[in-house]
Amino acid sequence: MSNKLDGFVSSQESKVTGGLFWSVGMRWSSKIISVLSIIILARLLAPEDYGLVALSLVVIGLVQIFFEFGVEMSILRSDKATTNMFDTAWTLRLIQSSCVALILPLLAPVAADFYQDERVSDVFYMCAVGIFVKGFENIGVIKFRKELDFKKDYYFNVTARLLGAIVTVVLAFYFKSYRALVLGAVFQHFISVVLSYVVIDYRPKVTLSEFRGIWSVSKWMLVKNFSDYIGRSSDYLIIGKYVPIAELGHYRWAHELASLASQELLQPISRVLLPAFSKIQSDTKRLYAAYLKSLNYIVSIAVPMVLGLGGVANEFVPFLLGGGDKWVAVIPLLEVAVFIGFFRVLHSLCNNLLIVREEIRLTAYVDVAKSLLILSMVFPVFHFFGLVGVFYMKVAASFFTMSSLYYFVIKCTDVSGCQIFLSVWRPCFSGLLMYFVLINISLTFEMLALCLLVKIFIGVLFYVIILLNLWWFSGRPEGFEKNVVDNIVLVVRRGGGA
Repeated sequence: MSNKLDGFVSSQESKVTGGLFWSVGMRWSSKIISVLSIIILARLLAPEDYGLVALSLVVIGLVQIFFEFGVEMSILRSDKATTNMFDTAWTLRLIQSSCVALILPLLAPVAADFYQDERVSDVFYMCAVGIFVKGFENIGVIKFRKELDFKKDYYFNVTARLLGAIVTVVLAFYFKSYRALVLGAVFQHFISVVLSYVVIDYRPKVTLSEFRGIWSVSKWMLVKNFSDYIGRSSDYLIIGKYVPIAELGHYRWAHELASLASQELLQPISRVLLPAFSKIQSDTKRLYAAYLKSLNYIVSIAVPMVLGLGGVANEFVPFLLGGGDKWVAVIPLLEVAVFIGFFRVLHSLCNNLLIVREEIRLTAYVDVAKSLLILSMVFPVFHFFGLVGVFYMKVAASFFTMSSLYYFVIKCTDVSGCQIFLSVWRPCFSGLLMYFVLINISLTFEMLALCLLVKIFIGVLFYVIILLNLWWFSGRPEGFEKNVVDNIVLVVRRGGGA
């Protein structure tokens, strides 16, 4: 019996490791595709185009969120998902997309009149088509994540992303306007739907037989998603009325770039760890150990990436988006915005742990409180301190979220505050020191790319040296640093033996 259990554990860990590889690979493959298209699009389109689309999508997203039932989460957290549950989830998603597609054309003239820009209505009409099409995507592709088969998940998502990016670039050369961004997204939705029926044999049917079971989780996901959306996007809704559309484009790019390291690493890991945690939820000791180990590894890798991006913002922004004065206003915004990602990294796994422990309502409460905080503060902060002040306010809100989620984790589980602190303090301290070193380094090489590479090298070297020294003086505890050192020693010994 023990051998069978050990074999099961080993098999699950192997699936999780492989899943992390493919999931992170998927996210970063998509981001590489996105960055390459950005390098082209930023030179073809103006900040006004990005600002217009960002403003429109915020309003559209607000409509969508009222119909966002979080059906995927209901399936992923359940260890007994049936065919009827999958079919009910697909039916609910189809109803959601159809409702949004009907509402958007009615709101289009109202939104265009409010923001005094007729182009807003064009974006609404095009997005209505894309959202309706997206609703037909095969719910069966969730099985890839449910069964930890992230290799198929990779090919499905990256293929759609690549084809969508190619079409967007082609349309940008043709239109040289915001239409390329929106029509490219519509085409990508169409490709996703077609591929979803090619990559898996599952064929969904219309039914609501499992609505009650899904709703028991979805009602809290609806509250959580709505609150989270308000927290992330209410600033666009409010300040979009008062700032030039070009400045809104700068503001959006600061958000986009700040999420490069945090979201692009955290989301794929979360895609894997949620179903992985759900499979061991009955063994709480093992679950909490997996949470602390995952937290240590994620923080050790993500913190230097997030803060390092802010440290090299002065070189990274013109390198990526183009030189001159066109995008220079993004730099000071990005230097602050990365701290939103910093606190997000620290609380990234709290949601997964609380959801698996059936405490999703607590995560919803935190999101509601955060959204109310941002909603009440965004206008006065913007009025007195401008766009940079808004970012500082969102950093404070992110810190509030982190503190609240850790409070509930400590209260509702056997994970202690001391265990959490010991898992994160070394990479956090090292990352913050690295950030302040990088932001105060000024290089004078003529080649911008060389300046960027040198600063990245300095940042990596500084972070590694500080992290390893802290680990050594802490008594060389188990964790990320020990695993890295042990693997380096193993490679050196093998090389010497050869």
